[in-house]
Amino acid sequence: MNKDVGSGAGEGSGESTANSDGAAGDDGGLSRQIHAPRVTATRDLECLSWSLVSKQDPKHGRWILPLVVAALIGFTYVLVNALPPAEVEDVTTTTVTASETTTTVAATTTTTTTVPPEIADFLRLVATYGERARGIQGDVNEVNDAWEAREISFGEARDGFTTARDDAQSLADDVGATDVPADFEDLWPDVITAADALPIAADEVLAGLAASDDGTRRREAVAAYDTATDVFVASLAALADTPR
Repeated sequence: MNKDVGSGAGEGSGESTANSDGAAGDDGGLSRQIHAPRVTATRDLECLSWSLVSKQDPKHGRWILPLVVAALIGFTYVLVNALPPAEVEDVTTTTVTASETTTTVAATTTTTTTVPPEIADFLRLVATYGERARGIQGDVNEVNDAWEAREISFGEARDGFTTARDDAQSLADDVGATDVPADFEDLWPDVITAADALPIAADEVLAGLAASDDGTRRREAVAAYDTATDVFVASLAALADTPR
């Protein structure tokens, strides 16, 4: 008996619980059905409100910015027209005109003088006399310098001066035996005198070499020979300058 009562109670208890759960489920569904229309209505009101605000409150920047730009342009135009005109400085242009310079070159006149053959031959011979005199002078100075430096012996120096003295005498002889054209006869005696002085000066050089002094006489004799040569060459040059 007790077992049946217990099971019956259990079953009743289970049914009661089931009934209560079903009631609770019914209450939840009813609540959702009541609140759902409220949410939808609220959303519709919000959309309507945004739509009204959007139409009644446009963006003012779309028409204010063009007005500002137009005002700036007008102000700039008025300001520019109110400025005084700019002063323009006068520009001075200088024109330089090139002047022509004319140079006149005087014509050169060339005069050709024909020299007779005998005169030309004589002048060429005179030129060789001058060259020979300068050559002998060079030999005298070369021997003297070598002896002064003791590069040659006394005998070599004496032989060198002797050769120069003989060459000078040969030159003087040739000058004295020269056939002189009539145009130069007046000047030729001076040439002969100058030529004869050359071997005499060379003899003095030899005497100076043999002197027992310190060489002063020899040095002075060489210098005198140079002078005699210059005199002789100058006498020859006078012949070339003689008008014909």
